This record gives sequence, C-alpha cells and structure tokens, in this order.
Amino acid sequence: MDSGLKKDFDIEYLKEHKSINMPSQHFHDYFEIYYQLSGQRYYFIDDRVYYVKEGDIVLINSYALHKTAYAGTPNYSRILIYFRKSFLDGFLQNINDIDLFYCFEKKINIISINLSSQSYVEGILFKMLDENKKRESGYLSISKIYLIELLIFLSRYALNSPVKDIRYHNIMHKKISEAVQFINANYNKTFSLKEISQMFNISPFYFCRIFKKVTGFTFIEYLNAIRIKHAQLLLKESDQSITEIAQKVGFESGTHFSRVFKNIMHISPLKYRKKYK
Repeated sequence: MDSGLKKDFDIEYLKEHKSINMPSQHFHDYFEIYYQLSGQRYYFIDDRVYYVKEGDIVLINSYALHKTAYAGTPNYSRILIYFRKSFLDGFLQNINDIDLFYCFEKKINIISINLSSQSYVEGILFKMLDENKKRESGYLSISKIYLIELLIFLSRYALNSPVKDIRYHNIMHKKISEAVQFINANYNKTFSLKEISQMFNISPFYFCRIFKKVTGFTFIEYLNAIRIKHAQLLLKESDQSITEIAQKVGFESGTHFSRVFKNIMHISPLKYRKKYK
C-alpha cells in the first residue's frame, strides 16, 4: 500500500494481548517512528529481521517494505508516529545546524537506548499523544516542535554512534535474509521458487515455510511487493508505457502486472499514474 495516511501526521498507542501480525505488502510514502513500550516483536525491514524489545526504537524510511510479527509473547504495547516531510514545512528551512532526517538516511533501522534516554523519549511521546487526544488550539504546532525534538535526539544518536553489525536471531534468519537480498537485487529477472531454494540448499517446501515465518510474507507476496514498489516509481517518474514498466520490473505480461498492482495498491496502474504523476 502507498498512501494510507490521510493527513501528514498521526500518532497512536496500541496495547495487544494476543498474537497478531501486520498485513502483507506494507510500504508507503511516509516515515514511521515505532517505539516498543513493552513486550517483544520481530520487525522485518527491507532485507533483515530484527528482534525488537522494550525500549527499542524502529525507524522506517519512506517506501521501505516492512512488517511486524509475533515474537513468542502475545502481550505488547507500542507507540507509532506517522509523518511526511511536508508536515514540517515552515520549520525545516529554519533548521540549518543539523539534518533532521539523518537518522533515516543512515539506515540504522533499530536503536536501543538506555533507561535515561527511554524516559526522555517516552516523555516526548506521551506529550504528543496527549496533544493529539485533546486537540486544543495550537496542538499541531506543538506536535511539530515535539517531533523536531525527537528527530534531533535520533539524528544526534545516529551521528555519534557507529553502525553496529546486528546479529541474526538464528541461522535460518540469516539464510532467509540472504535470499531476500538476492530477490531485491534480481526482482526484474525470471526465477522460480525451486531455483532460489536450491541456491540456499533448502527444499522448496521448507523454504516456503521458513520464508513466511521469518518475513511474514509468502515468497510470491514478497516478490510481487518488491516489483510493485519499483513500478510505482516508474509510473511517477517516467513516461514508459504500462507494458514496458511491467516487463522492466519482472512481469511477463501487462495484464498480470495490472492485476497484481491493483490487488496490492487498490487502484489500477493507469489511475495511479494519473493521480501521482
């Protein structure tokens, strides 16, 4: 999905008491900041699966394919901020001593902070939640100020912290992450489930089972999502025909491409181009 956010900013608190997984094909044109208040989750982002625990911050860049999944404990709570750069219009041009989006550009994805920093971040988040709930005069302006404060904290962290080589949860997570990296690099080529499972010395049946367990996607769901993600950009930025774009991102026919695109985006490729180009 591309533009589920109807406005340029939102924040929500969620507490769950059951195992739940995010819907498939999840990518969009806005940023997300996810804070794990309690419990644990697996978070798949682009080509890696991360184990997210209490006090961790997850940074989701625009158009990053991502999905959260059950990590063994059904009870968890989190706070999630959604925003577009346009939400901070009028503020960004006056901030020239730090790049507020460096934390996203560095592609850290997961930030683990100490207890003192957790209290600081939670203070900002709960003030934002309170403002969003009460919606008194000036709530959007102060929400922008709180968001800028949070982005400065995160970008300072990114500037002062080396990129860590985060360990894979187990050997199967590593193999599936490598398979995903192959798919990301070769999405526009033709290859079968059998061929890719053989490359990683796993039977097709077991590959399917583990791929779904690790990423939250079936093999074909993920392949189609990556192809459609690249097709979106071509529809927006090029003058190539629908058939040419279909072939360029790996579909053998324009008809199949259009059917998959509409199934994921809930709009036809032609209407999408007219809407966003």
